[in-house]
Amino acid sequence: MKELKNLYFILSFTLIQISSASHPIAVDALFNDWAEVSVAYEDPAGDGSNGDFGQLKITNDDDFIFFSLEFLDGEQLMQDWNNIHLYIDADDDINTGHPVQGIGAELDWCFGCRSGSFYIQDGIIEIWQNDITIRTAPTITGERFEWCISRESMPMTMDGSQVPTTIRVALVNEDGGDMLPDDSGGVEYTIDTTYVPPPEPTPLDREESDQIRLVSYNILNNGFFEEGQREHFDRIIPALDPDILAVQEAWGDQEEIAALMAEWIPGTWHVSSEWGGDYVISRFPILEEAVLTSSWRSMAVLLDTEAELGKNILIINSHFSCCGANEGRQQQVDELIGVMRDWMKPENWTGPFYLEMDTPIFHVGDFNLVGYRQQLLTLTEGDIVDEESYGDDFLPDWDESFITDLFSHHTGIRMGYTWRSDGSSFSPGKLDYILYTDSILEIAKHYVLNTMAMSEEELDQYNLEEWDVYLASDHMPRVVDILAVNVTPDVEEEGSLPEVFRLYPAYPNPFNASTTITFSVEMNGHAFLQIYDITGRLVATLVDEQLLPGEYETVWDASKVSSGVYLVTLQIGTAVKSQKVVLLK
Repeated sequence: MKELKNLYFILSFTLIQISSASHPIAVDALFNDWAEVSVAYEDPAGDGSNGDFGQLKITNDDDFIFFSLEFLDGEQLMQDWNNIHLYIDADDDINTGHPVQGIGAELDWCFGCRSGSFYIQDGIIEIWQNDITIRTAPTITGERFEWCISRESMPMTMDGSQVPTTIRVALVNEDGGDMLPDDSGGVEYTIDTTYVPPPEPTPLDREESDQIRLVSYNILNNGFFEEGQREHFDRIIPALDPDILAVQEAWGDQEEIAALMAEWIPGTWHVSSEWGGDYVISRFPILEEAVLTSSWRSMAVLLDTEAELGKNILIINSHFSCCGANEGRQQQVDELIGVMRDWMKPENWTGPFYLEMDTPIFHVGDFNLVGYRQQLLTLTEGDIVDEESYGDDFLPDWDESFITDLFSHHTGIRMGYTWRSDGSSFSPGKLDYILYTDSILEIAKHYVLNTMAMSEEELDQYNLEEWDVYLASDHMPRVVDILAVNVTPDVEEEGSLPEVFRLYPAYPNPFNASTTITFSVEMNGHAFLQIYDITGRLVATLVDEQLLPGEYETVWDASKVSSGVYLVTLQIGTAVKSQKVVLLK
């Protein structure tokens, strides 16, 4: 990897013009779709602090110009805590716009300020995120970010006077001293006009009628019962047809909510108690319910789904503190994971109510994660920060692994954000989460409903209107269908076949660049050891050969793939074992 970086270092000073190439990019913080995009510029390490630029990539589709940027000196927060400026020369003319870094920039966007300037002729127009339709991911700290800007925005078209063809880009960290590129003249990019087809439309219906549908939705200030919002929910909720609805920011009476649900979707509805504005509404009887934390920011219900799934299901509904309350959010997630640890471990069981081993768990809600990534690591990996107050770390899936963070895209466009407020200084982002125990649960269809991205035919099909989701709430509903519950017995029954192989925990995990995978084979057989990303795409085949009994070890070099969650799968004959690993760059 060192040799590769040195090569990029040399190229960065001799070639900063890149050929154009359009790509279908989804702004979702997964980064897998950037693998085939060429590097626009590789900035050397050590020439900046508190935001040392690394690799920049640029591409486009029919609507947006996309950017991917890495940092080399640790985690940054893109929409706050920085003074990083993006400059774009939209007409490739140094004599127009604002002179900076050897280009004439029509756009100056300050990420941490969440505002910018549009330089047009002799004037300067102050602009905000909605003026350039900027979409940024992730909303939490990280070492890599992606964002897009509309090709039809005012700065890119110079107020409608041009269609951008060739642009020049420069980045400057006013606080850390780094700039990209290091030489004058910016990074040149030619917009590719090759048509990029939109994603296939997402039918809103379940794939199978007997699948159980869960929807999580922040309804914004009790919007079910507010004039101006209610009429939009009148169309949205029937179109989604949930079996289980977890809502945040709701304060209605239980009977009133049940009656409203029956009006939307006829039948009997069961409504939990309200804790901090959180409810769970269900077709299935509520067996148990409780508030889980002292802040009342997380509540849980146990639903009677044994007839449908073979197991009752636990729904945890959370609405963590907003905005700059990083310390408060960390305390809330620390406490919650401590509760789950004591609840899920039978040897030291304490909990609000009895929870059977291998109970399928969904943790959903408006998590408000807009600060430190550590809060998400606590929720998914069980990494408690304040162990003195809340105890030891705890892997929150039943197989002692991470709980899975489900990434969903919009109906109609390649976006992953769940919150949008055009009047806010913050650009849209993923605030609403679905975490689930994938050792027990298999899911089917999942998506974020965005009526503004649906065709007229689709809207008519589901009796929806274009602006329904936007006018109902500043959050979008997240939808997931449950395919099955799979429970493997902990103890082999008498007469069962012996275990033919073992897959041991990868080490290190999480890892950067490479991890060691060890497994043992008890009998002859053809083995496949493969790596998949969370979309099910095969990433690498490490073993594909006939093996004799024994213990084997191999190293997965992940230096050429993006950060994210991957599945290590070992198959011998019809038997399969798998585990999750997390690549952090």
